[in-house]
Amino acid sequence: MPDLFQEQGDKLCLKYALLSVSYLRLSSETSSPELYMKARKSHGLSLEHLNKALCSRENAMKDEVLATCLLLSMFYQSQAIGTNKFQYGKVPVLIRKKTQWNPDCVLRACSLNTMIAEFCHVMSNLPIHPCEEGNPRQQKLLRSLLKRASYISHEIELWDACIPGHWKKQYQYESADSAAISPPGPWTITFLATTHSAQIAFYNRMLSCYKAVQRQDPDFRMPSYPGDTVEFCESIENRIAHLLKTICYVISLTIGFLDADHIFRPVPTANFANSNALVWPMWAVISCPFASQDQIALCRLVLDYVGRTLGHKLAYSLSRQPPDAYLSEGFN
Repeated sequence: MPDLFQEQGDKLCLKYALLSVSYLRLSSETSSPELYMKARKSHGLSLEHLNKALCSRENAMKDEVLATCLLLSMFYQSQAIGTNKFQYGKVPVLIRKKTQWNPDCVLRACSLNTMIAEFCHVMSNLPIHPCEEGNPRQQKLLRSLLKRASYISHEIELWDACIPGHWKKQYQYESADSAAISPPGPWTITFLATTHSAQIAFYNRMLSCYKAVQRQDPDFRMPSYPGDTVEFCESIENRIAHLLKTICYVISLTIGFLDADHIFRPVPTANFANSNALVWPMWAVISCPFASQDQIALCRLVLDYVGRTLGHKLAYSLSRQPPDAYLSEGFN
């Protein structure tokens, strides 16, 4: 993003989108109504200029237009986390227009990430204790959440089906010669990694919720899933394992990898933009109980590298936190 903004920072849709996210973050941290009003104003101006850009097919296919849409989705998601509501505004109308970067995939990801955020938010705020799992009201709520989880799982499958084939090829990391089939596209693989990390958090929560219900009702079966308990748990754990492997592959390609001696080797093309986008996915890997020691070690070393070399304070702090510090209370 910094490189793109340096090149295309004069494009008003991108400029105001970046300002809207920045002001919103600052207003959240300082509880400043004035900064919030600036965020809303910048958001409106960005939408106005984005609408004009999308009137031209040539302009609609430019990188700065995609970047604007992604920043605006961050704006909406930041609001969703704070208010537990997701407000699409005018973005669906604007980005449904056909462009090269597949707006349907981007739009679905925004909606999916919001559903996951809301689900995890509810789960993390439940005052759960083992002795309360037998509470009929609590059990009813847990079963209701599992119905919602079943719907979200279906939405994940629909989103995965709409990912363009040339995006998916970048994740085919195990070819005949164990080499990547095609060179990575920094925009797409970091974008997908962010959504994949949200899915890891979701599947962990869903599995914990399911086990909490199972402890009180061993005959309970997951809604809309034909298999038994063992098959269901194995399928979710396999999904999580695949997502963890995919994210670590992206990290190795864009930032750095561990060599045969487990020494971290940064890649020459590593930059702050991609590193910043992958902080949350690395956090998801470290906090996941199904991650391997090698995967956790990779993410810790990369966070440390991003923090020390690129000056990312949050990454540096996370690299020194024990895994338990990330695990939310309740369903773990």
